[in-house]
Amino acid sequence: MLSNNYSAIQKSTIQKSEFVFLDLFKFLFACTIPILHLAFRNHSILTTILQQYIARLGVPFFFCVSGFLLAIKLWNQENQRFILLHYLKHILRLYLVWMIIYLPLTIIDYTHYNNITLAILDFLKSALFLPPGFLWFLIACAFAAIPFCLISNRKLLYCCSIILYIIGVLGNSYVYIIGAESSIYYKIFLTTRNGLFFALPFFCCGELIIYLRKKFTSKIMLSMSMVSFFLLVIEISFVRTKNSILAITGIDNSMYFLLPVFITFFITYLSQITSQISFKSLRIYSTGIYVMQYGFITFWSIIFAHIGAISNFDWLKYLLVLLSCFIATNIITRCKKLSRILL
Repeated sequence: MLSNNYSAIQKSTIQKSEFVFLDLFKFLFACTIPILHLAFRNHSILTTILQQYIARLGVPFFFCVSGFLLAIKLWNQENQRFILLHYLKHILRLYLVWMIIYLPLTIIDYTHYNNITLAILDFLKSALFLPPGFLWFLIACAFAAIPFCLISNRKLLYCCSIILYIIGVLGNSYVYIIGAESSIYYKIFLTTRNGLFFALPFFCCGELIIYLRKKFTSKIMLSMSMVSFFLLVIEISFVRTKNSILAITGIDNSMYFLLPVFITFFITYLSQITSQISFKSLRIYSTGIYVMQYGFITFWSIIFAHIGAISNFDWLKYLLVLLSCFIATNIITRCKKLSRILL
């Protein structure tokens, strides 16, 4: 059993069906994720704001919501191992199915290897720590869920998560600022943007929400969300400015010190809002966008390159990717067996 930190919480008060606005914002953030993965050539102010200040919130938002919903199951049920196995079965099924689907596109990246053994080893390393097809979120969730569900000492888990996240931030957005870009860590693990340094801390933030939503009013959480977002914008701008001074470009800045603060407060606020409107139907489209974006980005990029369309059509390409994901998801959901496998 987990420790009784939240023993005052009653089962009847934390039901997944209550959190309608989490479904809405998961969908909205899912719609912004392809903006990060499309090679925008026209870097306007709007594009920069959407990419660096809005879309970057999507993945930590998903991690935190995953931790929050998983924590609800952990607190409402006795068998943590069963919950973990059920969660891993769902996550790893999605991961393996889409890894296989994208395998023909992935193999192309390894055709230049002269040593087949080295190619296989690099592929396996990539599959574990930075999977192709933007599937790293799934494997990161799987890695994070194991300690999150099995470590009963929550204080120890939280302390370790804080330390891991600090290391992760220094190894991601601040890596060039502190001069650690040549660390041997990156030769082995490729990135700190993974389940250990990124996903697990946000899973823990998700569990913290169970306490915060009972302790503080929605008005307080909204105020804290606004203040922390303002401070986060300042931090993002600082990091971008420092990297610009260092003439560093093309960095995947995803982790910031104030990011978990804002995400935690914001999701707490969203979880406190009630509504008669249900956005449950959007869940499947959020998943569809995530798993299918890579395929449609590749497809439309080839089409646009073939017709000679470049920067002026960046946003048209983005809209076509989203539309393609919506149509494909809608087609898949019409077949329940196919939907259970792919989504």
